Amino acid sequence: MPSVGTARQARLSLSGPGLIRLADTGPTVAATTTTPGAAAAAKANELGLVPVLMHHRVIADRTSEYDVTPKEFEAELQRLWKDGYVPITAADYVSGKINVPAGKKPVVMTFDDGSASQFGLTSDGQVDPDTAVGILLGFAREHPDFPAAGTFYVNKDPFEGGSDAPRLLRWLVQNGFEVGNHTLDHAQLSSLDDEGVQKELADEAQAIEAAVPGYTIRTMALPYGAMPSNESLAVSGSSGAGSYGPYAVMLVGANPAPSPFASDFDPAQVPRIRTAQLPWRNVQENYAFDYWLTQLEDDPDSAYVSDGDPSRVSYPESESGKIAPRFQARANAY
Repeated sequence: MPSVGTARQARLSLSGPGLIRLADTGPTVAATTTTPGAAAAAKANELGLVPVLMHHRVIADRTSEYDVTPKEFEAELQRLWKDGYVPITAADYVSGKINVPAGKKPVVMTFDDGSASQFGLTSDGQVDPDTAVGILLGFAREHPDFPAAGTFYVNKDPFEGGSDAPRLLRWLVQNGFEVGNHTLDHAQLSSLDDEGVQKELADEAQAIEAAVPGYTIRTMALPYGAMPSNESLAVSGSSGAGSYGPYAVMLVGANPAPSPFASDFDPAQVPRIRTAQLPWRNVQENYAFDYWLTQLEDDPDSAYVSDGDPSRVSYPESESGKIAPRFQARANAY
């Protein structure tokens, strides 16, 4: 099998005011002055790869390579916990606000399309335990070191909530989850002109912001993984509904993502790993969850491992050539 270090990393080259480097500003935290010795003891490598996982429906009878069953989803969480991962949101990842304990590894849980299987509330206002959010919360109660965190990319009528959809979005934001833009109509942006692309994203941004006043959308996910012909419009733009962005852009994916502190990190094109359960038709083995988690287990030096100090960027001296110049002031090589 190919090593993680040889993973295909497709890149975009964007320029102009639409592209804003979301990781330029680090988190506002008090430094805990992690020493090189402490970083070495944690085997920290904050220039390593981060798995950004792409989910869709969580249903008992899956009919697509994008579906997982509740049992499969629970098994995924169990494996991530056992392997030392801690969930964070996509917004925290792209902005470099990765605050997980020393020796632990961040994982980003993303969910596309806003299906009813992902989140819902019962008649008494409790989270439906059979949804993805319900399963995450249940797992977190049993594993307090694995908090319930995730990013939900929604279209119109999120979670099929109808008139209750705004309340569902507010609940997610109020409880630490992230809501991102997935276009109003789940549009294939590559098939639209510039005006159409901006209308789809601006209209959905307006819908989310109306439901959650004061909320800032940080990230978007491309429906079908289709980039608009004017690639910068996935990052930011404007329409009659107003402006949107800047966004970090999530792909349909194929491999782990670079550290936000690495020189090859591009917020305009963040790869994600499918959580497809194999065997399944039309799914390449090296696009799926089991393959990449195994690769990161077999090559642990390639994975992002935290030093426990969000104000520093710690890594082995051998990795020094990978840090982006703008983070040199926070560098802690050992």
